[in-house]
Order: sequence, then C-alpha cells, then structure tokens
Amino acid sequence: IAGEKLKENDGIIGIYSVKDGVGKSTVALNLAGYYKEMSPETRVLLLDLDSQFSSIRNFTNRNIGLSKISLGESVFKNDREVYKSNKTGLFISPSSNMEKPEEIVDMLKSLKKHFDMIIIDIASEINDSTLTALNCISNLFIVSDNRTYIKEATAYFAKEGASNLGLRIPEPHIVMNKSSKIESSSFENRYKLKAAGYIEPDNEIYEYEERKLIYSLGNKKSSLNDCMEILNKKQRKSFKISSNRKGFLNAKRSKGSYRHRKP
Repeated sequence: IAGEKLKENDGIIGIYSVKDGVGKSTVALNLAGYYKEMSPETRVLLLDLDSQFSSIRNFTNRNIGLSKISLGESVFKNDREVYKSNKTGLFISPSSNMEKPEEIVDMLKSLKKHFDMIIIDIASEINDSTLTALNCISNLFIVSDNRTYIKEATAYFAKEGASNLGLRIPEPHIVMNKSSKIESSSFENRYKLKAAGYIEPDNEIYEYEERKLIYSLGNKKSSLNDCMEILNKKQRKSFKISSNRKGFLNAKRSKGSYRHRKP
C-alpha cells in the first residue's frame, strides 16, 4: 500500500469513480452540503484530491460568497487553500498540485484536528496518491452511471479491484448517477451488488452539474435529495459516535430544508 494507513479515520468519507465525468464531484458537493445543512454546528470540509480534473476548483473559481481562511502553515505543505461559504458555513479546499502519499496522510491528520467530517473527492486515476487516499477513509461511495463499461468497471473495482490493489477499505456503497430506479435495480441484479442510492436523469441537475454549483435541487421532490438522505443514513451506521457528534448524527431534516440555493 502506498503510504501509511490513517489510524484515526473516523469521519473521513471517500467519493470515487472509475472514470472522470460520471458525477463524482456532483455527489461530493451535494453530500457535503447535505451534511452541513443537517447540522450547522458541525465543521464539514470538502477536500479535493483530484488535481487533474478539478471540478471543485471550477466551483470555487465561479462562485462568489466564498472567503479564504487560514488553518496555519503546518496543515499544508504546498499552496493548497481553504474557503468557507459565507451562506452555508461549508469549508472547501480545491486541489492544487498533487500531494505525495506521505503528505496526504500528514494533511489528513492535521485536518482531523480542525474538522468533524471530511469528504474527499478522490481522483479516478490509480496512482500512489489515489491508493493512499482510498486507504485513509472510513467509508467509501463509488459513483457509477448507466453506461455498460462504467458499470462493469465499477463492479470489478468493488468486488475484486480494490482488494487486488491491497486496499483495506470498508464495504463500498454504489451510487447510480443519471439512472432510473429500474436501471439501478438492473445493475443490482446483474452484478450482485447493492446500490445505496440512485439519481435520476434531470435537466435541472445537469444544468447545475455543468456549472459546478452546490445544491443541485429545485423546490420539488428530487431523486438527488432522496439519494443524499440515503447516503447520510449509510454513513451514520459506520460513524463512531462521540459526544460532540451525537447531535449531528441524530439530526432530522426539517420540512422544506435542503432547497436550491441560487448562485
């Protein structure tokens, strides 16, 4: 395994896909936003480790209402920055240069002192840095879509690929993006894997995906909203409850919450 396994990885969630352009960053952005809205007092960081295809960097470049903050020079070994959303309080750190495996481990150790939950957008390309990030998480969501070769590659990685690479990750949860309920069920039946949730094709979501905005939702019932709620429940089952996090884990969604935020 590249790098040291992070021993205290409680609350570090990985979002991964076998190929770029599947919707990984959309899930990462909205899951981070969902967690933050569920518990405003919880310090949630969205950490972008995809330096080659940085959708999160596009997000921070295109959005106003973000303030740069400092965590101290000891946290990062490069020019990585952290921003805070003035409206939601969500912290976002877009990628800079690719960190080395040992830098990723040291960075996560430092970030754990500042944040209750860290959601990592992990690069699809398999290299030492990707393997290290995957080896440092407590929960993994793999995003797929309905294209046959993506589904096949996703199923292989979940069943065999991760273990063949020497990764010691927990059982992954599959998220079917741009897929109907029937298509998600078809994936489960064919590949004998359980899909944690699905996000239906939706032009409104596509519009926000393209612009890399957070909260890809309208004021209507949405499969994306439903999926984020399911993923939250999956995470809660494996999340070790400490005294300062019980309120977050037991938070209930209030009526009308998690609505679309206009840029």
